[in-house]
Amino acid sequence: MDVSKCFESIYTHSISWATKNKKIIKSDQNTKISALFGQKLDKLMQSSNKNETNGIVVGPEFSRIFAEIILQTIDLNVIKKLENYNYKHQKDYDICRYIDDIFIFSNEITLNKKIFEIYTDELSKFNLHINESKTKKISRPFFTSKSRVILKINNEVNEFSKSLFKF
Repeated sequence: MDVSKCFESIYTHSISWATKNKKIIKSDQNTKISALFGQKLDKLMQSSNKNETNGIVVGPEFSRIFAEIILQTIDLNVIKKLENYNYKHQKDYDICRYIDDIFIFSNEITLNKKIFEIYTDELSKFNLHINESKTKKISRPFFTSKSRVILKINNEVNEFSKSLFKF
């Protein structure tokens, strides 16, 4: 799965939601506090992006850290929800993520669908969405179009070598 326009879609206030809790941050007593960790990061990110709250600057390492805090919170929320269905992380399934690319591994198609649904739901809580056009389902053995090309080239080179030399 791929998070659609990840950096462009991150709402700077969502860093506070990730580090605390959306309900806590939006409570009347906390909206007036500006010294919380998430709120300081929020202000810093806004000031680096023309005071915009929607979207973070693409490129700086700090933006990757900012996004990572939010995405790790989503990862943990997904794992907790799956525990409610009695699925154990790294036993029944595994989720690997590199920035905004998410890889789901499981032996059950129904579990994969459940993880996809939960992930999509958790992302939406942070105003993030899946890019459906980049979502791929691959079955074992993992054989991508790139793998096919490599295998075909290897076979062609081997056949060519055989034609040149007698073994």
